[in-house]
Amino acid sequence: MTSSRRAARRNLKALPRAPIHQMITFPVRQDWFALPIQTAQKVVPLTAVHSSGHAHGLGLILIDGHRVPTIDLERHIYRDVPQAVLPAVGYSAKLPLPELIDPRHVVIIKLPQLAEVLGLVVSHAPVLRRVPQSAFAPISVAFLSMSQMRCVNAVISLPQQEDPIFLLDLEQVLPPLLPPSPVNV
Repeated sequence: MTSSRRAARRNLKALPRAPIHQMITFPVRQDWFALPIQTAQKVVPLTAVHSSGHAHGLGLILIDGHRVPTIDLERHIYRDVPQAVLPAVGYSAKLPLPELIDPRHVVIIKLPQLAEVLGLVVSHAPVLRRVPQSAFAPISVAFLSMSQMRCVNAVISLPQQEDPIFLLDLEQVLPPLLPPSPVNV
């Protein structure tokens, strides 16, 4: 290795690196969504959901001997608009999903504003991704007003993935559960 190559390599190491965020990403319908990894305590396969509020996407599941409230993200994100029959994201039509296995999972979150944990029902097991700060961008107001999607506040564009990943805004998903924000007078 020549001295100029060594110097170039040292200079590359000395350059400040853009912050990298660890995100859990998961498909809901045909779109991908993300949450910061710090938000999630764990991910578990979905068991039976029980609640009279299930029609509104609310429910209870039993995890580690405790009843945990759940929110069905699909119903919250898409405003209960029925889904067209679409193949699952990331799965080939040549390899059908097993019919007897429910692929849905629950992302258990704990927010500082909540005194308890909460489960977010997602359609498939989440995937951990490292996302550079430069991949985040605001979402177009026109897109949000014309689409059926809500509860998102940014879009993530990764070079290795064609489809955008939408950053969930938990304050929009959970407003009835969160205490009111302090008002500065």
